[in-house]
Amino acid sequence: MKEFNSQYFKNLSEDYSRDIDSAEKKSAALSFVRLFLFVLAVVFVVIAFVKHALVLFLSLAGVMLAAFIVVCIIHQKVKDSNEYLKALRYASDGYAYRISRDFISLEESVKERLADRNPPVNINKNVFGEKYIKKDHEYCFDLDLFGARSIFALYNVSETSFGRDAFADELLRAPKKGRSIEELEARQAACRKIASDPVKLVEYQARAMSGHLEDYPDALIKFAKNAKTVGQIPQIISKILPFLWLIPIATVFTFNPLFIRAALTLVLFVNLIFWIIGLLKNSSCFGGIERQKRQISAYISLLGKIEENYGDDGYINSLVNPGENRSKDVLSGLMSVMNLLDLRSQPILALLFNLIFPLDWYGAAALGKWAKTYGGDFEEVLEGIGCCEALMSAANGAYLTEVNSFPEFVDSEDPSDNAFFDGVKVCHPLLMPETAVSNSVSLDSTTAMITGSNMSGKTTLIRTCGVCSLLSYIGGYVPCESLKIGRMNIVSSMRIVDSLEDNMSTFKSELVRISKIIEASKEERPMLFLIDEIFRGTNSDDRTQGALTVLRSLSKPYICGFMTTHDYALVDKTVESMDNISYYHFSDRYTDDSIVFDYILTEGISRESNAAFLMKLVGIE
Repeated sequence: MKEFNSQYFKNLSEDYSRDIDSAEKKSAALSFVRLFLFVLAVVFVVIAFVKHALVLFLSLAGVMLAAFIVVCIIHQKVKDSNEYLKALRYASDGYAYRISRDFISLEESVKERLADRNPPVNINKNVFGEKYIKKDHEYCFDLDLFGARSIFALYNVSETSFGRDAFADELLRAPKKGRSIEELEARQAACRKIASDPVKLVEYQARAMSGHLEDYPDALIKFAKNAKTVGQIPQIISKILPFLWLIPIATVFTFNPLFIRAALTLVLFVNLIFWIIGLLKNSSCFGGIERQKRQISAYISLLGKIEENYGDDGYINSLVNPGENRSKDVLSGLMSVMNLLDLRSQPILALLFNLIFPLDWYGAAALGKWAKTYGGDFEEVLEGIGCCEALMSAANGAYLTEVNSFPEFVDSEDPSDNAFFDGVKVCHPLLMPETAVSNSVSLDSTTAMITGSNMSGKTTLIRTCGVCSLLSYIGGYVPCESLKIGRMNIVSSMRIVDSLEDNMSTFKSELVRISKIIEASKEERPMLFLIDEIFRGTNSDDRTQGALTVLRSLSKPYICGFMTTHDYALVDKTVESMDNISYYHFSDRYTDDSIVFDYILTEGISRESNAAFLMKLVGIE
């Protein structure tokens, strides 16, 4: 969507900055008023005792204190509003940085925002997704899915742990989820709706930032799964205990201080013992209530935003209400319990309340009742919110490139029909927008063999097709003019490294990777393979023969893919003996002291090599 470019989000950020300046001036003024009212109240109290005019000046002091409390409440609202405005600015800046591919500023912005978190947040591991890297995955390492300058860093706008997990899961598993065309089109429609109003996206992300939802609510999830309820006998006792207060009340009418003190002591002692037993029995209910309450409140707010903004979309509604009970009921029921438990937020308050009536037992019973009714749905509800955030990340693709579209899927269940990729002006989303070059390529149960000199764009091209395929299966926007694609599994062999730990050379590592591709090809499921410079670690004859064997193994009607090579003997043999190979190449041209690449894919075979010229440029004659 061209109208929502980097400048659009920069303008949003500037608007929020002006609002922040105004809020901070208002906050400073209210701070002064608070101090003034408090000092004035103290002065009136002193005057009341010095001038012996208690009624007048203590009344004035009371008015000042009441005004002080009101101003404190207003001031807190202004500070909360200011924090939310800062979150809005951070979110807007994040979109602007992503669109301009300014990953350095994006990282600095995230570090600044999360600097006060306790415990500290590992930015690269969590925010940029390094913890999701799987080096033995079919394509994760090759397609730069995770890290500071990755697909995840570029697209992900999730702020909850569940949202990040859900988006990472999409990147890692979308090709294997076996989604129907109907579901993929429903996801596309949902992304289109989400992307139509970026302000709603920014506001949602800011609310999530304000909720400090980077961590899992482990204690609550564990309790919800265990569904531990209070036993019948403690429940009966907790209902009887408040009536014990009738005893000291009755002794008042005896006018006997000894009876009154004894009855009062007895009731307090019984409540104290019952409270201590409750602490031992129900300790798992009371840990970190304040933090858990804040998290649940934030999730309720996010759920409300999703329903308010996108509740009329059937697919999104199915994500946020995945269980038997409505997600709103699950979370609001838990919030009611949290409000009850929050009454005991301080040790002194907990003691005072429990000496009067068994508050802890009421809270534990209420939490157990909630867990029994809704506990089975709780984690699923949070995961549903995370799935919606994953869709928001997919929808973010609408802003990242000037040209983007939703792919069309091959309308057939036949595996051989789905070995299909026809992309017009596809582009890699991580490339700088001002210099990115798009290309068109088409496969139909065929292999595209790509030749060309070093650095001409071969590897980037096959990564582009892999990433565009992956984004298609997520249901998001794809950086292309158009794309028609079959539903295929994706496998790759590109970024091969040796392993001292596993006693594997580069060549052996590649053999292991290629063998997995061959094994996957036997499943008779549609497959897209991406192989870069096959068997580069061995001699030319073995490389040629091995590559030819691999190509023949992958020459099946339900398989298509890309192979780059400098091995022109291999090219000649495929021309002679294989008829399901299409040939593409990249060209370059030379000046006196440099090589110029146009990165434009052209049909045909290139036999050019720039290795000698490159060696000359670095001083190797």
